[in-house]
Amino acid sequence: MKAFRIFVLAISLICLASCKQEAKKAPTDTETQIAADTLIDYTALGSKQLYVDWDYDAAKKTLLKAVELNPKDDLSQANLAWYWMLEGNKDKSMEHIEMAKKANPDNMLWVQWHGWMCYFYDDFECADKYLRQAIAMQPAQRDAYFTLARMNYRNGNLEEALQLSQRAAQDSTGRVALSFHYILKGEHSRAREIAEAIETGPNDPYELLGLVPLYNMIGERDKSLQWLEKNYELRQPLLPWLRFMPIMRPLHGDERFDQLVEKIGAPSES
Repeated sequence: MKAFRIFVLAISLICLASCKQEAKKAPTDTETQIAADTLIDYTALGSKQLYVDWDYDAAKKTLLKAVELNPKDDLSQANLAWYWMLEGNKDKSMEHIEMAKKANPDNMLWVQWHGWMCYFYDDFECADKYLRQAIAMQPAQRDAYFTLARMNYRNGNLEEALQLSQRAAQDSTGRVALSFHYILKGEHSRAREIAEAIETGPNDPYELLGLVPLYNMIGERDKSLQWLEKNYELRQPLLPWLRFMPIMRPLHGDERFDQLVEKIGAPSES
């Protein structure tokens, strides 16, 4: 009996030591979370949620997590800048685009995006500064030239707008800019020919979005709004910012435009 008690005690001690060892190996909640975080690409997920899924609450949460894990994640910082615009928070929008530029100062895109954001906020001096800075970083910069052209047209600087839109149209993908250029010159038939070529031939999502203001500028509002609806069906990535785009402002107040903005469901300005 004594031998049996010694055997049981020995087994108990072995079990106790084993359990302690297993307890040491068990990960903490923090370790488990860190391990899980390493398996998730928060940058890619946040981009998808914002531009593809239009799941704004999820995008906000994911992108904030991305920059918490890596403050130098320039893409997530830049995407957060766009997100905060949807909420009407200009200060945070500008803060995060600055963070994106600081994290990756050689990326021309963040400078251009800064210019776009300033333009969307009607800060023309700021927009001009960063759009021209983007051009200095990458001279063959269609989008920056085209934005400057639209901004100058809006401010009544027709000659400057003509020169800038012509420069933007020199790019092989600058058909929307070329159509815009012809509209400014009053050559609507040539502008319409280019728009129709975009409709029927190979195109990209950004050209199709460009058809909306082009057709409205030549007096074809119904066709303009038809293409806006088509862009919605195609889930054009930039549509959540539709109400901020200066070139779309002539459509504001049209019931069809307002209904589509509501369908997109982007966060309201606070």
